[in-house]
Amino acid sequence: MMISPGVYAEQLKDKSYRELLQERDELLAYIRTFEENEEKGDRTGIEWQRMPSPDVQYQMDLEYLAAVCLVLAEKYREERE
Repeated sequence: MMISPGVYAEQLKDKSYRELLQERDELLAYIRTFEENEEKGDRTGIEWQRMPSPDVQYQMDLEYLAAVCLVLAEKYREERE
């Protein structure tokens, strides 16, 4: 089951700047992998038999990336003051 981007962002609030960078990088890795496979038309993996399907996960990862970037910017400002 997926959570909303707002709930996801709320769960990130206590992470350090460095941890947020890692979270962002992991999301980007998942996004890039999906995009590479999608470009090839590769939908043969077992993950296509699960719910949510990779295309739904991809869309949510994009929303999570937006959320983590907002929290990351906020944390950057806090830690630099």
